[in-house]
Amino acid sequence: MNWLNGLPANSMVSGGVSMVKLVAEKLVRIIATAELETQFIELSKRHSVSGYTVVDARGAGASGIQHGLMDIDSNILFLMVVPPERLDEVMEDLAKIIRRGHHLLVLVSDTEVMRRKKDIHPEGHKSSDQS
Repeated sequence: MNWLNGLPANSMVSGGVSMVKLVAEKLVRIIATAELETQFIELSKRHSVSGYTVVDARGAGASGIQHGLMDIDSNILFLMVVPPERLDEVMEDLAKIIRRGHHLLVLVSDTEVMRRKKDIHPEGHKSSDQS
């Protein structure tokens, strides 16, 4: 059950018509030096990941304090949602970057993504656009 009117966690209903479905995916979070951003973008495109988010990151870890005052110590948090069947390929490409000597922290977790069904309008009427 979820917080929304006690409905099952995998759907929301309006007027008896299911509008939203939660899809099981993998959330990949990468903390790395900002100079690797382009490589992560290319990696996401290569594996047909539909989108990504990049956030400036500060903190401390094995590489010391990263406060972003200079390019050399600027880190990013790169997030992408990956279909489970593509995760192994993505992880292998990230392992190649690590083997080249780059420091990455890669976190992978199960997540669910809310997607709107394209063929149903919020009013419950079928769309003429079936794309």
